[in-house]
Amino acid sequence: MSLAVVVLAAGRGVRMRSETPKVLHEAAGRPLLDRVLASALSLGAGPIVVVVGSGLEKVLQHLAAFPGVTPVVQEPQLGTGDAVRVALPAAAGADEVLVLSGDVPLLSDATLTRLVDARRASGASVAFLTAEPADAAGYGRVVRDAAGSFVRVVERKDATEEERALREVNAGVYAFARPFLEAALPHLSRENAQGEYYLPDVLALAGGGAAVPVRVADAAEILGVNSRRELAAADAVLRARAVEAALDAGATLIRPDTITLDDTVRLEPDRPPSGRARASGRARSCATRRSAQASSSARTLSSRARASATAPSSARSPACARGRSWQRTCTSATSWKPRRPVSRAA
Repeated sequence: MSLAVVVLAAGRGVRMRSETPKVLHEAAGRPLLDRVLASALSLGAGPIVVVVGSGLEKVLQHLAAFPGVTPVVQEPQLGTGDAVRVALPAAAGADEVLVLSGDVPLLSDATLTRLVDARRASGASVAFLTAEPADAAGYGRVVRDAAGSFVRVVERKDATEEERALREVNAGVYAFARPFLEAALPHLSRENAQGEYYLPDVLALAGGGAAVPVRVADAAEILGVNSRRELAAADAVLRARAVEAALDAGATLIRPDTITLDDTVRLEPDRPPSGRARASGRARSCATRRSAQASSSARTLSSRARASATAPSSARSPACARGRSWQRTCTSATSWKPRRPVSRAA
């Protein structure tokens, strides 16, 4: 079966309070949208269609770096159901349609593969991701009957108090059989609290076992970014994953809880960064010393630059002799950048 991916990236992101389109904000060194596109590409999907709207010029300029991606414009913006309707003509020829959100950057490739496989194995019209996050605010609730079978998804603004108390939520990620999706979209209505065409309403149209919920064990995967606070939370998850991946790959990390890595960084064996190190950009290997003596060993930085750099002699500060140390940043530039001296942790 051929799989098309539709990425919803037309939202305004009002709560970000920024002139930068929400999906272009970075988490752990990469734009949110790039992470979602990387997931789509990992599935071997094609075509990949991105629905754009707010911040149109900036997003289109950004997408120019992705030759295999087709942008389509949603104007006016009438909800997620309308966005998918606008995108479908650009996904011609695909038997299946995977719908992702450009502001949900933490989904693993394994989870998306499991979702697609669940729909195929069941023969259902649609499979969709659900989870039970600690904070369900803002998510549509999954309603089940007394037997535990799926009934529908109700958006929070349209939910009763009883429905808002439900813990299982809709992640907004769907794998559709294309014929069903094309037949269902015209039946959506704007008679709801937001006056929009809700894509989740398609699930109720599937009926019975034709809609298959797929539970995500780690609720952090479905985290959506709609505010600076949520962006910081996503950034923290990604950086923690980068540290864990480095440890699993055999890297030696001294005080890993104090080390900050972009997830694009690759560490080489036996070149451990010490506490309070921060590696960003496309650095391949980064190491710092917290003593007064600057290290003279070469550090491999950018895989592009293939250059070596050493800590500058100016880093030998009297502050170090007084029991303090400099925090240095390893970036894709070939230099060590001293920061303000920080007190040595007890």
